Amino acid sequence: MTIASGALFVITILALIASALGPESSSMARATLEDNAGWLLGAEVLVLLVSAGFAMAGDGSSDDNQGTADTSTDDRHDEPERPTAD
Repeated sequence: MTIASGALFVITILALIASALGPESSSMARATLEDNAGWLLGAEVLVLLVSAGFAMAGDGSSDDNQGTADTSTDDRHDEPERPTAD
């Protein structure tokens, strides 16, 4: 959801830039976009922040042992064995 709302935000910003820099026309779509740009961007930012908050809350709850060191095992399977120096 965060990616979709972020993409929609970028598309809206690009549409507003194109509307501002494009040729003058009396298009109903352009007038509607310009009339509703403020609340549309505000709603998109709010949805983006809320979905990002839910994503961070979900990531935090899955890692219960964050900040505690687990010293019960010292198995390091990801490191290759190094020869000892004689």
